[in-house]
Amino acid sequence: MNGQSFPFDEHPPSHVLESLIVSRSHRGHIQHTVSDPALIAKIIGHRKNDYRQVSPHPLTSAWRRPPPPDQDSLVSCFDLLPVGVTVPVIASAAAEAPARWRKLGITEINAQAEAACVSFDVVSQALFSSDPAVSGADTLMSLSSILEHRAADKDKGRRLWPSFRMRPQRVVSDLATTQIREQLTRMLAARLDDPGRPNDLVSNLLIAAAGKRAQTEATAATISMAERLLLNGQIVGGRTLTRILALLIHHPDIQVRASREAIAAAAQGPQDSFWRRTPYLRQIISEALRIYPLGKSIERVAIRNDALGGVEIRRGDRVVIWPAAIHRHRSLWANPDRFDPDNFTPERRDRLPPYQYLPFGIARSASIVEAYSVAQLATVLAVWLSQYRFAPAQADIHSGWQPPNGDRLMMRILPIS
Repeated sequence: MNGQSFPFDEHPPSHVLESLIVSRSHRGHIQHTVSDPALIAKIIGHRKNDYRQVSPHPLTSAWRRPPPPDQDSLVSCFDLLPVGVTVPVIASAAAEAPARWRKLGITEINAQAEAACVSFDVVSQALFSSDPAVSGADTLMSLSSILEHRAADKDKGRRLWPSFRMRPQRVVSDLATTQIREQLTRMLAARLDDPGRPNDLVSNLLIAAAGKRAQTEATAATISMAERLLLNGQIVGGRTLTRILALLIHHPDIQVRASREAIAAAAQGPQDSFWRRTPYLRQIISEALRIYPLGKSIERVAIRNDALGGVEIRRGDRVVIWPAAIHRHRSLWANPDRFDPDNFTPERRDRLPPYQYLPFGIARSASIVEAYSVAQLATVLAVWLSQYRFAPAQADIHSGWQPPNGDRLMMRILPIS
């Protein structure tokens, strides 16, 4: 499979793949796109004081009011993310869709709609125990507004989130973000001194932060991390889950192997431990995130003259780190345009240099988000693949798997007897 035949392909432009550092004039300044992991380590490591951020890392501009804790402070509050408490809940929520398919005799699904719906259920239950304060229709609509704002255009937003109507454009992302922040604040205030609070991820985050920070700081850190997990859980569940299913349909041999692994895991014990016994499925997820990384490009501005890889960097030049380009670079991967889960066998993953794989960007909190996101994806996929196999809808077999109207990606589902 070449680089243009992936479903939903987002192949980087060819010029950024010509070298590990590519320099071009862009909008009146010189822009250097850096793909060399060793140079990236310098830019954000021991030479980070030579470069300043162009745009901060938070997910949207609105999420900087009030400003969240800095990355070091945020990560230090949550050394060990208690992902394990969410897995049984994720498995239970994920099992609802196959049960409904079987009960109603459904043989064809809109994969994007199913993925978007299950992601909201999973995130609501795993993070907040479906607390009405942050799990109702208002929260869903607020998330819709934020995701629409983040999309390149309204049509792209509809493709990613077809299961519900987007808010009118006049309701901007800032308002939606403020609403979610207020909902989280009220919920945490009610839980702080409640010994009967539910044992979900947000409660565990709050307890972990309260053990290291004063109450105000602990609450702010928990809200900031909950925001990241909430929005990324929706993006991972809706977009990434759909794309993994599409990749598996393109590669039926890989799907069969993953399905057999999930079935064997199901036979060994409860669903909540699926993801721990499915190493090949986690390789599939890692490879899918290589092809479709969630980390956006990171820009820095040189504040003094420098040199990177023999290229002169002048004061005021822009330096861009683009995960999508790094993940598809011919100098870094043997077959960058091929979907190959064996890129992430334990042996190969251990040999990857730092910053060659950036599925969630470079922020320190990305490792925390990644831990939860991989658990979410692995559990949902393990539950589904242990019960069903997925195939192209008959009408779309020759369509190249691009949704014909931008809103629907239909798949046949075949129950496993």
